[in-house]
Amino acid sequence: LSYTRPSISSPSSVFGTSSAALSSSSSSSMSTTSNSAKPTNAWYQNFLLLPNDTEPTVHNRAYAVPHVLDAAGPIPGSVFGPSSAALSSSSSTSTTSNSAKPTNAWYQNFLLLPDDTEPTVHNRAYAVPHVLDAAGPIPGVRVHPPRVIGEKKVVRVDFVERHGLTLGASAEAAKAKPSGGGGAPLPPLSKRYEVADGRHLTPLGITLKWTDDLMMKGNNGDDESPTSSSGGIAGADSSSVSSFFEMTSPVVRGMPYATVRYRFRPRRGRRNAAHDYNNDNAGDDDDDGDANGDDSPLLLLLPAVVSEIALRSPPLIDGHVELECSSSANDPRHETTAAAGATVSDDVRLTFDQSDFTWLVFFSRPARVTCSENRDGSGEPAFVLRVVDVVVERTKDAPSAYEEEEEDDDDEEEFTVGEEEGDVGGAWGGMEDRGRGRRVGGGGSEEARRLTVRIALSSNCTSGRNPTYCSGGDGGVGNDDDDGSEYESLLRAHSDVYPGPETSVGYDFFTPGTTKEEDGEAKVNEEDDDEGGAPPPGAARVKFDWDARSMSLEDGGSEIEEEEEVEDGGNHLLMFALPHHMDAFADSPSYGGVPDSDSNGDSPPSYAVIPADDDDDDNDHGAPRHFCHFCQPTLTGPACPFFGSTWSYVEPLPTLRFTASRPPVPEMIPTLIDALAKDIDYDIPAHYRRGAGDTYFSGKLLARLGRVLMIGEELRGLRRWWWEEEEEEDDGGGDGGEIGEHSAARDGAESPFLRRERSAAGRHRPDEDENADFPSLPLEYDLSSATSPPSDVDALANLVPSSRAAAADSSDLPPSSSFVSALERLRSGVEVWLDGSAETPFVYDAAWGGLVSCGCLFEGDTGKCRDNVNKDGQMHCPAFDDPGLNFGNGHYNDHHFHYGYHVLAAAVVARFDPEWGRRNFENVLLLVRDIATPFESTGGEGSGGGGGDHSFPPFRHKDFYAGHSWASGIDPSPPYLNGRNQESSSEAIAAYEAVGLYGDAMVRAFTASSVDDDNDGDASLIARAAHVRDAGRLLAATELRSSDRYWHVRLQGEEEDAGGDDDAGTKNGESPSSLLPVPVPPASLYPEEYDERVIGVMWNTMAQFQTWFGNDPFLAYGIQLLPLTAISEERDDLKWTKSMYPAFASSCEESAVCTEQGWSILQLAVLATVGRRSDASERALSVPPESFESAGGNGHSLTNLLWYIATRPNVDDPLPLNAERVGFGHAPGADAETDGVVPGSAKNAEEEAKAPIDEGGDNNDGDENGGVNVDVDDGDCPPCLEEICRGGSDGLGHCPVKVAPYVCTEGPSRGGCSGAPWTVSVEGDEGGPCRGCCKLGPECGDGR
Repeated sequence: LSYTRPSISSPSSVFGTSSAALSSSSSSSMSTTSNSAKPTNAWYQNFLLLPNDTEPTVHNRAYAVPHVLDAAGPIPGSVFGPSSAALSSSSSTSTTSNSAKPTNAWYQNFLLLPDDTEPTVHNRAYAVPHVLDAAGPIPGVRVHPPRVIGEKKVVRVDFVERHGLTLGASAEAAKAKPSGGGGAPLPPLSKRYEVADGRHLTPLGITLKWTDDLMMKGNNGDDESPTSSSGGIAGADSSSVSSFFEMTSPVVRGMPYATVRYRFRPRRGRRNAAHDYNNDNAGDDDDDGDANGDDSPLLLLLPAVVSEIALRSPPLIDGHVELECSSSANDPRHETTAAAGATVSDDVRLTFDQSDFTWLVFFSRPARVTCSENRDGSGEPAFVLRVVDVVVERTKDAPSAYEEEEEDDDDEEEFTVGEEEGDVGGAWGGMEDRGRGRRVGGGGSEEARRLTVRIALSSNCTSGRNPTYCSGGDGGVGNDDDDGSEYESLLRAHSDVYPGPETSVGYDFFTPGTTKEEDGEAKVNEEDDDEGGAPPPGAARVKFDWDARSMSLEDGGSEIEEEEEVEDGGNHLLMFALPHHMDAFADSPSYGGVPDSDSNGDSPPSYAVIPADDDDDDNDHGAPRHFCHFCQPTLTGPACPFFGSTWSYVEPLPTLRFTASRPPVPEMIPTLIDALAKDIDYDIPAHYRRGAGDTYFSGKLLARLGRVLMIGEELRGLRRWWWEEEEEEDDGGGDGGEIGEHSAARDGAESPFLRRERSAAGRHRPDEDENADFPSLPLEYDLSSATSPPSDVDALANLVPSSRAAAADSSDLPPSSSFVSALERLRSGVEVWLDGSAETPFVYDAAWGGLVSCGCLFEGDTGKCRDNVNKDGQMHCPAFDDPGLNFGNGHYNDHHFHYGYHVLAAAVVARFDPEWGRRNFENVLLLVRDIATPFESTGGEGSGGGGGDHSFPPFRHKDFYAGHSWASGIDPSPPYLNGRNQESSSEAIAAYEAVGLYGDAMVRAFTASSVDDDNDGDASLIARAAHVRDAGRLLAATELRSSDRYWHVRLQGEEEDAGGDDDAGTKNGESPSSLLPVPVPPASLYPEEYDERVIGVMWNTMAQFQTWFGNDPFLAYGIQLLPLTAISEERDDLKWTKSMYPAFASSCEESAVCTEQGWSILQLAVLATVGRRSDASERALSVPPESFESAGGNGHSLTNLLWYIATRPNVDDPLPLNAERVGFGHAPGADAETDGVVPGSAKNAEEEAKAPIDEGGDNNDGDENGGVNVDVDDGDCPPCLEEICRGGSDGLGHCPVKVAPYVCTEGPSRGGCSGAPWTVSVEGDEGGPCRGCCKLGPECGDGR
């Protein structure tokens, strides 16, 4: 697994050191470039068109045939510091305390800054509620207050770039230029940044760092990169004062303020001989105090706040003093001396004209500030506020200018977690209390000053003149009260405490209703099940530690005790929470009676509302009156302010199993067994058996066979159970005790599972193949499924015997030999990807830290990968060259989607073959570690055994703040402006389900080994496997919560429970009386203009109703519904599926592609979910076999589809459908009277015949053979040529002749089939789906 990603250099000139000529040393008279002439029209010309001092992009490429090559590969750049091979490894609690780096983080665009280039607007992050970048007019962070724009199929975050406010560093000459000018202009500062430290890349934040060396690179007389330890290099000791100026900014999720910490020595400038600002060059007359005769000028770097638009009114200092600004650098008021300007004790208020924004600027200590304005449009910043000096002496209790306005906070309750230090594990540190004060010297000017400056938007509608934010008062910040004073007061009250650079996420697992002493790691004892081990925990306690720090304690002039805590009261850390956080907060304290406590639930929840005003009689939701005033719109709904240095909430963990919560209904078992008889013989394609090809579809096909095996074993178990019960009854037994146990479970007994173990005698049905040795697995059903009403328990108790009897009565269950053969095919299919023998091998990428597929240039005629060995005999991985190959796996796209399927298949093998599982544990863990490496353990209780994995970043795809994952990785260059994205929320859920199932399988495997061999040595392996299981469950639980909230759309006016549980009062707008009031976000989170029921692709700053592979609505719905596994029942809320089904069915009805590509399989699954099981099962038998081999259906099988339909819970009020239409996409040969969708979504035959046909659609009302019975003009679609008719020409002849004979032969819909002639668009019409077509005749097929 060893592989080194090739480095990419950036020469000063693409032609070498002499940019005037190519090399002239060639002795060959045949050289094209043996002189100064250069190619101008060459096929590789794009390589030559690389400007000096810029990085290559995807435009600098050439088509060498057969490959396209460029030099823009994504390797980590110097943004990670001087050593791009690794971040600082000094921290034992960092997410990146090793060489592995984030590849799918919400702030990934900040990391994708090529070497020696300046940051652009592409290098940004949506921290919520603001967007931040480092591309402002000065080095530093620029804050953009966004607005949320809703359109029919898109929701996006937008802002005006010039309206942002930048907090950073400004360059000033030591003294002003003489009146009249003549001096050289100030040199531009580089805005490049570095990641401050390895500890400062966490799931919640990233800390950026600027130093004098970095900002003045290229302006100090040389072009060398900063390598001196005196340059404030990333990872340097923070107590060092060797650099005269440096600043760091923690960019953290949910922060209302932007924060920059400065460390500098006032009046200490840096000489730059390349610039003579005073234009004197005559002795030491620049009055800098130096005696060395050096007359080069001094350049000062000063803390600054800069705007690109002009102020409306003068800056207001401490609420009452107006600051007079200079108009130019030659203005006498433009001074940078310590005596210039005015002293600010608390804050400066800035109001801008063009944006109508008002900002507050806060300081950790009194500072002298000056300001300048530029209104001549010369390109200089329109407004600059500079800090020219800081006041050293300030006592901690210095009065505030707003003291009289602030309320007394003495009685305010402290809302922090009630745990001891290190109580919450989850590894990866950050669990100890933060916010320590730092000892700061109070000495003279030679010592380094420390200053922290924060900026916050207090209003985006100050005067009501900005229609973008003020329209209807919707989405305004701080403008719901009369003058914005309430929100400003809130910001002032909480301005001192900021989120630090070492934020962290932790978790521990527990069983609700138990003490921590009763919980614990999985272990083996007499009471444990011989196979299952200790029962898994029922919940996880998730904790966000914001690393809260007080800027006044850290930077204050008086001596502060080093271990002094951050003060509480009015200065609690203020952060914004998203809708799913508020859902979790509201639910957590009532879950098991243990909000955040070891035992009795006495400690308060670790959050608080702002402000705590419980006396509002008009409060409809139990939330404080002012919450709606202070919440701000975000892409995914309102974000509301909470305070507390830590947040914690309880996340119930799903019970993962291969079976559904109930057995298949008895009436479908014979049909299910018939399908199983065919699917059990499914053979994985030969090239995938050799490990040749992509990792996505290969994984889907492996998982497909694994699902078939598990369904078959469930049916074998039902039949085996029946015969065992019959024999037990003959012996005077019976199953009354079983049913009695189930009744007890309904009444509150601990065990909610109906579990049937293999009998000791291993009895089999008499006609079963006794010569084959195939293991039998326990049979488990859940009697207390969260998705089933209580009445379902009785129904389930009655269903089980009936299903068992149906299985026993069936005589066609495949023999055990078929199962043995299928397991062997699956075992070898999984192994080839793990043992290094695959033709498309996995390699370890040491540059970023991950397991990636080398890639396969698949040759269809040979069924093999093109040779991956280059002419030097070295392995060449095409996946690194082509970011589109294998869906971008080599660039860290979609790893959880791909590897989840492989891990699921491995889990199936390990369940049937525990010895194989134990033998291949570490190999499978490579896949698991790549997508689900846990946080590093600090050794504290509850850490779950997470170990410091130095090879992979923790939980690569998961954004714990957003709750869901990001699929896209480190491409392209420049990065997408909208940041990371994820398309299939359902495949992310399934990936984490697979991780949990694999961990569970390995707990069983290691437990059985320990018991059988009396071996205590497997205890550590059991603990590791248990952590894999529970980490998978936690990842799945958080993905379920956020997917249902943000991908499953409820429209305006549908103020129903977002989770679909009518009994969940906290989600129906009413908080339980036992809780603190928590705002309940509406079910509808998106603007009313967006009227679709699902999100197809979620980006950091945009949500779209489309997919990467097409815009048809059924694609957007379908990609959020696959695969069909047991966890899908928790994924797909009944109310949402009822609301989305009509649109899904209508879209599928209108396109033959829906069935041909397998997407109608998912429509049938939803049809069963909404209560139409019999309709769905009938139509499932009409799905063409080819649908299960297509892109949308090849991970499914008829067996799995029928199983899913047969195991759906009963629905009391099924979705009403037209009596003659059951909602199904095109099924060739189907009875036309049963085709259709819900009422109102399809025309009857007479109306359809008269109606125009949509482009790309087809008329689905046909004759008894499913053919089109409407006379249509063939239009521009002539008969197809023989080449197409016979199936050649890239398979264009695959269309079903009787149903959809019209083939698109050119254009975006090439290969598409239609029941009506395509509307052929004219050349150049980008909106048209088809630019050429033909019609297949009867001679072209055999009734297809």
